[in-house]
Amino acid sequence: MAEALIATAAGEFAPSFLTKEATKVGIKQFIQTYGSTAFRTVAPVITGGMIAEKVIEAYPPVDLQKEKLFGVPLNRITGQGEVYSDIEEPKKVEPLKYIDTVHGGKGPLKPIKAKGFPAETEVKKWDESFKAPEKIETNKGFEVPSQEKVVPPGFETPDIVDTSILTKDITQQTKDLVTKEPEFGALTEAEKQTALLEKGDKPDFYSRAIEAITNAKQDTYTKGKWKSIVKGNTTKDEMDYLGLTKLLEGKESITKQELLKLVKDKDIASGMTVKSIPKDQMNPMYYNYSLGFEKSGTQEHIVFQIGKDKGEVGQLYGVPYKEPHFDTEYGTGTFAHARVQVGFGDSDAPPADYEHLDSKVFDKFDNTLIIDEIQSQWIQEGQDKGFESDFKVYRGDKIPEELEELVNKTGTTLEDQHDYLEDQYYVFNKTELVKIADSDELAYEVIENQAVPDLPIKDSKKYVELVLNEMIRKAVKDGRDSVAITNGQIQYNRYEAMGEKERQGLKKFYDTFVYDQLNKIAKNYNVELEKIDITSNVATKEEEDNYLDQSLQRALDAKYTLQKITFQELWDRIKDTNIPEHAALYSNEGRGQGGNYIEEYLTNFHSDWNKIRNNEVYVWKETIPSQHLASPSVDKISWELPIVIRSHAVNHAPELQDNDLELYRKYLKDLRPSPDKELKEEQLIKMKLPKKLQKEILKKPIRLTKKINEQTQRLVA
Repeated sequence: MAEALIATAAGEFAPSFLTKEATKVGIKQFIQTYGSTAFRTVAPVITGGMIAEKVIEAYPPVDLQKEKLFGVPLNRITGQGEVYSDIEEPKKVEPLKYIDTVHGGKGPLKPIKAKGFPAETEVKKWDESFKAPEKIETNKGFEVPSQEKVVPPGFETPDIVDTSILTKDITQQTKDLVTKEPEFGALTEAEKQTALLEKGDKPDFYSRAIEAITNAKQDTYTKGKWKSIVKGNTTKDEMDYLGLTKLLEGKESITKQELLKLVKDKDIASGMTVKSIPKDQMNPMYYNYSLGFEKSGTQEHIVFQIGKDKGEVGQLYGVPYKEPHFDTEYGTGTFAHARVQVGFGDSDAPPADYEHLDSKVFDKFDNTLIIDEIQSQWIQEGQDKGFESDFKVYRGDKIPEELEELVNKTGTTLEDQHDYLEDQYYVFNKTELVKIADSDELAYEVIENQAVPDLPIKDSKKYVELVLNEMIRKAVKDGRDSVAITNGQIQYNRYEAMGEKERQGLKKFYDTFVYDQLNKIAKNYNVELEKIDITSNVATKEEEDNYLDQSLQRALDAKYTLQKITFQELWDRIKDTNIPEHAALYSNEGRGQGGNYIEEYLTNFHSDWNKIRNNEVYVWKETIPSQHLASPSVDKISWELPIVIRSHAVNHAPELQDNDLELYRKYLKDLRPSPDKELKEEQLIKMKLPKKLQKEILKKPIRLTKKINEQTQRLVA
């Protein structure tokens, strides 16, 4: 049904149109265009009639008939006030245009014939060939193209902080580290081979510093950034040794390849070797300093060597370091060694001194690798005498003020030496003035004779950690199910000729450094260490004498000979030879061990040196084949048996002065009093090896130095 039109100031319009128009242009504009009467008509529709009256009050009605009568809006009439504001006048009605068929006389239009409605609707058939178009996938938002970040010179790109720990579920990791009960027992051969295959051709040891450089995300960094990367992965000692501390000073950029090339010749980890000395080349006298009572053929001396084929690594002025405990083959470049054995005693036939122990004690070590001794003569000497980097040479007039105090400790002040300061060269280590030399060349000879070559490991804890890890790996390869270490009391009792201060230091070393490191490994795998008492009975005087006789017989069987040498020769040997700490000197004044003790004893006679330099001492020597044709062999002092002042022995038993061996034997027996109190508790500390540890130690190279994983430390604490 057609809508009734509404008359407005702009013409007649349907109500629906006016409603839409009012909604579109707004009330004010609508009234200005169509008039208030028109708005009154549509207002109930667009406003629900609620505001119609108020709008009309604001816009008073206009008599539409008057508007029609005058033909113009009332505001156009003189004297009439303005009714609308800014209203547009309606357009004039244009006259009718000329229509040819109407006004041109050509006759009326032909009638339009209406087409009848068909009885049936004609349906157009669907074109079967038409197929619906394939669906077009729309883009999931606007994608920003990736852009390469350009870093201006002099700026460093900060590493992205790994925040995965904030959302990562570490429940399983925590359980594995803390609560999971470890599985024990030696690995099967198949399990060992699987782990070794996973390791592949990776080296046995690696440097954390070298690894940090190699695995850096970028190829080029500034020196400061490289220093930060390396420092976070290794120790200051290794950085100093590799030269990185000084090399990475400054802000210049350097590539990964350039940096690796500069440090590769000092990377000792890649060239480190671990060797077991063949049984026929082992020093037979070391039995005196071992736990003993091992399973037959299982005692081994194992050396850790570096730099034998790597230029100047482990050398001082081109001379490689020589470990005094071993011959040239196994002592050259040897920075640490260990003595091991499998088993302790036999429950069916226990050693005489241990018959009081329960037979189960011996069974506990049936398949245990006992690490009887860990030592680094190199590091001990460096800590005592000073490493090469600790030594400094200054001409007299160039001595820094901070070192003047060390000069004053010599008994003379710089002012007292004012006349010859410029001609003197002062050699310092980190704690004292070592020597005043007449020339620069002589000063550096002092360093050559006294300094120890630098190492990336100078801390006792670090080398103990390295040796223990390697011994665990050896135990796993050999099919052992556990390892054990000695406590400090065993070592204290073993080196009875050593001074009390030194013995206490040795005891502390095993009870802290060695024990603490093994305990740290055990905690990481949720394993408890087991302390087992093996304290022996106090030996009688007769047993002590019998033990001495056995030791002397072993020396004779090994073709060692008892010889007399002068004080001068002994003095020369302690100056040109690295004497092991167990070297002992027996005299009427007492007994003591180590090169320092022997040197101090001889220097007590320094004022009368010319009178006593030809006095004699008893030493044991072994004959070593020489590499020179002119001298087919050379006699070398064996430091494993005591040195005895001959004049003291003769005064003690003059009737035996023509029989050196018996004189030497009697003097030692009479000088060695029987202990007058019970030994303190001796223990072996055993750690069962969980299979997880065994597999990991075979799969992964051992780090030369390492930083502790703080997260793991917190989890296992």
